[in-house]
Amino acid sequence: MESETVGTHPNHHVDESWITLQHTNVSAPFNYCNRQFQGVSEDDSLDRSEGIKEDLSIRELTDENDNFEVNNMLKEDSWISAKMIKEYMGTHNIPQREVVDATGLNQSHLSQHLNKGTPMKLQKRSLLYHWFVCKKRAVEINFQNSSIIGKRTSAFEGEIVGESSDFDRLTPRVEQKGRRNRFRWGPASQRVLQDAFKRQKNPSKEERELLVSECNRVECLKRGVGPENAAGLGTNLVTEVRVYNWFANRRKEEAFKSKISKAKPRNFIRQQEKPRIFDSFDYQEAPEIHEPKRKRPQMV
Repeated sequence: MESETVGTHPNHHVDESWITLQHTNVSAPFNYCNRQFQGVSEDDSLDRSEGIKEDLSIRELTDENDNFEVNNMLKEDSWISAKMIKEYMGTHNIPQREVVDATGLNQSHLSQHLNKGTPMKLQKRSLLYHWFVCKKRAVEINFQNSSIIGKRTSAFEGEIVGESSDFDRLTPRVEQKGRRNRFRWGPASQRVLQDAFKRQKNPSKEERELLVSECNRVECLKRGVGPENAAGLGTNLVTEVRVYNWFANRRKEEAFKSKISKAKPRNFIRQQEKPRIFDSFDYQEAPEIHEPKRKRPQMV
């Protein structure tokens, strides 16, 4: 489909961000990659996708299957698609903040849409679905290439150091604000660590390495991939440093709770144990004074 050239006055504002998706019947007022937002509204009912300017670079998805899948999701009930996206985010420990940073949607609106099925405009749902399709493809590519890329961990933070993620090339991005995707413990890994904490509160390095392997194994099985592809977990990869910090935090938390439970309340005296003593400031009823009756004078 060829776009028409519109002649306008030089001083007129032309919104060139309207693009037509190839292979679909959906038009969307947003681009998909290298996006910067301006004019952010603080209204919960609005989001940053409303403020896209015309000077942004536009790059459409070139994969026919991606556009076809997005088009099918738009035709389905939005509540069904929302539940599918929410389930996928829970399986892969994806926080809503990552979706907000990638799409520019308002987090409150996104949360209500995913949890309660709150209606969302077509252009915003299309943006959300494109992120979802790109994220799925990037995760699949990361797991497929994990055996080739391998994993290298930093000596200090235990972060993955390697090639840039495929998601960087597939997903729309907003202007960087110094925010990165934080590591999140998955429910399966937490159960493994909690069981180990009951047995040993301060494990050795060898024991921590075994826990790392077990945590990555259960996280891979949760995602339907083999443990040998643990490097594909990306920022959710469990490392020995993270296990060490988890046990250290749990020991501090347990010591704090124990200290609170042993502390005695101060300046508290039960009324039953110590009777109340009235002082000069307490109100006391005055005793009743019975005056003698006066006799009437007798008439002489």
